[in-house]
Amino acid sequence: MSAFSYIGSRKFQLTALSAFIAFNSTNGFAAATDIQPATLADYARAGSIEEIVVTGTSRSDVTPLTSSAPVDVVQSDLIEKGGVTRLNEALQKLAPSFNSPTGGFVNNGVKAATLRGLSADQVLVLVNGKRRHTIAGLSANNAQPVDLNTIPLSAIDHIEVLRDGASAQYGSDAVAGVINVVLKGEAEGGNLSAQYGQFKADSDKFGASISGWKGFELPGDGFLTLAFDRYSERPPLSGPADPRQWYFDGDAREATARKDRVQWAQPPNRDTYNLLANAEIGITDAVTTYGSLSYTDSENESRQNFIPPNDKGNVRELFPDGYQPVATYKNRDFSALGGVRFIDDEFGKLDFSLSYGWNKLGQGVGPSVNPTFGADSPTSFDRLFSRKNSSVGANLDYVTEIELPALDSPLALTAGVAYRKDHYKTKAGTYETWANGGVLIPDGPNAGQVPLIGSRGNTGLYPQDAVDLSREVVSAYASAEFSPFERLDIGLTARYDDYNDAGSTTNGKVSARYEFSDAVALRASVSSGFRAPALAQSGYAYTGLSTQVGTINFTSTRGLPVDSPEARALGAKALTPEESLDYSVGLVITPTANASLTIDAYQIDIDDRIVLTDALGGPLVNSILTSAGFPDIQFAQFFINGVDTKTRGVDIVGKYEWDLDAGNLDLTVAYSRAKTEIEGVAANPSQLQGSGVVLVGRQTRAIIEDYAPEDKLVVGASWQQARWDAALNVVRYGEFSIAHPSNGRFDQTYGAQWVTDLEVGYSFTDALRIGLGARNLFDTHPDKQIPEQRTLGQTYYSAASPAGYNGAFYYVNASYNF
Repeated sequence: MSAFSYIGSRKFQLTALSAFIAFNSTNGFAAATDIQPATLADYARAGSIEEIVVTGTSRSDVTPLTSSAPVDVVQSDLIEKGGVTRLNEALQKLAPSFNSPTGGFVNNGVKAATLRGLSADQVLVLVNGKRRHTIAGLSANNAQPVDLNTIPLSAIDHIEVLRDGASAQYGSDAVAGVINVVLKGEAEGGNLSAQYGQFKADSDKFGASISGWKGFELPGDGFLTLAFDRYSERPPLSGPADPRQWYFDGDAREATARKDRVQWAQPPNRDTYNLLANAEIGITDAVTTYGSLSYTDSENESRQNFIPPNDKGNVRELFPDGYQPVATYKNRDFSALGGVRFIDDEFGKLDFSLSYGWNKLGQGVGPSVNPTFGADSPTSFDRLFSRKNSSVGANLDYVTEIELPALDSPLALTAGVAYRKDHYKTKAGTYETWANGGVLIPDGPNAGQVPLIGSRGNTGLYPQDAVDLSREVVSAYASAEFSPFERLDIGLTARYDDYNDAGSTTNGKVSARYEFSDAVALRASVSSGFRAPALAQSGYAYTGLSTQVGTINFTSTRGLPVDSPEARALGAKALTPEESLDYSVGLVITPTANASLTIDAYQIDIDDRIVLTDALGGPLVNSILTSAGFPDIQFAQFFINGVDTKTRGVDIVGKYEWDLDAGNLDLTVAYSRAKTEIEGVAANPSQLQGSGVVLVGRQTRAIIEDYAPEDKLVVGASWQQARWDAALNVVRYGEFSIAHPSNGRFDQTYGAQWVTDLEVGYSFTDALRIGLGARNLFDTHPDKQIPEQRTLGQTYYSAASPAGYNGAFYYVNASYNF
């Protein structure tokens, strides 16, 4: 099939299934793992039926084209033949409304995912219909998202992307939509795959991966599927944008002579191991137990800003020529889920599950020094901080279908209750990463001054900034889906959530689909939604140095928890949930059995959106920080319910399946456009009046309105003839803009970028396939930064670039089925 296409466009034939559909989710929708793998999966791969979707509905007969909300289905074979090794990369090239900016790696080695131009924490991620825990920190757009790359690609059967507000169905975070990763449930067979490639920019830089899965039969028609992947990547490096700015003394000749020693790379070097197990055992004809385990061990290395010899952050006795710190991010992730499902034809389906997951992030840096310790400073630091985020949950869900004479189809009823406890904890770095050792600058123009305090490259977390937060969430929901007459489907949903730290919220959703004919249907939905504040936002706390965009200057900044006295003195309040209203209307056209076109327009209004303030400075801020014991801190930041926004957009998806004499050709063209505008800004509190301090300034506004590409075009073609196959994927990423923090003359708009991927494969046997391919075939790059946008003069490209800036990557892969 072509990029992000649906399997088949034929009408779903219930008689084609020899398996039942059970319900396995936190919200009572069917999970594909409950479909016997030798039935539905085989038919879907053969293209003999249209793929059943389980996200956004509790009915067992819904397909992407008959759903009342837009759902994209990405099959595993599309992912496997695209040359990608991580889930976020696969969705970036296959799903039109999905975006994953390069800069997600900067803070903690985790790359965030977004839908419809909104934030990474406004999309909910499920695995087999169960809520996935989030990372232990903040990533792009200051969100606390799920790390999609902890799920091995080899474990995935398919992915469903619901492009519709769904908080009334799934709870917090589902403002822009839902990504549901459905795992393989195979009782036999297996696969082993490997890939190796090199970057055009530097043949010494490479990407390599190995992955596989194996199915085992368990009692009661059960299964155990084990999957793993291991990948390493060493991306090409680039020299600084302006070597003269490495040195405060302006010695351009010396700087140029040392140019080869200073390089900048994002995303970083990466080494990752992922393991996953998915299982199911039939206890009786009516009772089934199920469960899954996953574990990730990942390390990423990222080069930081060069520290010149005469910098206040250097000790020349240790590094006479300066040095470039390399940050090491350690990411550990674990999840466990177990449940029991009872199915009775008369009673219905009852599902109880328990889940637990955690994510741990840590960071080290080296080479580096803490200059306040002078020549006695360590030259590397193993722990700048450690963070852990965990979540434990329990869910009880009930689903039944009732035949009523007045309805054209059975009334599908779903109800359930859920409990969740979240815990977020941070620990300070080792003593030398943050302490003042008392040594002054010995000579030079800054002699006798206090040097920069803390490890350079990144400063350790101070003990006073460590937090330990937890909360409990209790939820209840109910939904009904029915057809009052033959061509009309209606869905109603209501949900109540109570957060012991952020209050309660009640939300609802109404959806409908009407078929004018077999070829034309209209679908629409209206829903309210919410997003509870992330614990990492409420507990946002750090003290350290920040780089000043467009300069070679560092500034001292303190991130403040919202309940700290300093933040309250600056107008902070306890964070409350964001509230949203989502309107969607779409047209579904299926003129022939092998062609379809969907057009979905939407509007998402969000009130009290949570944002990080601009860097706040000036006499009032300095006075408050000095009174709190931080006289050397220049700026402060904290999270607030700061803005109201309106997002409007359209998603268009067309596909055509073509049977040719020269093989089968599947074509897909998808276009997504979204624009977010700020409708209102929270007024400055009274204590800030006349101070010149503005909580929501131009940089915060620009991150919301202009950071994401304005549009995205995906063109995909998949061809197969006998033992030959080929896949072509072309993506155009639209313009995006980055604001200068203080001067609008230096705002920069980055032009569109086209990225072409191509893979050609040959199956030597039914089991063995070899493929040759290229990612970014034509070696395109995003626009370079203007000097005023560069970080310490050392960066070529913006971290917001959606396609990255590594250029062309050529690879060979092999796959063996057994």
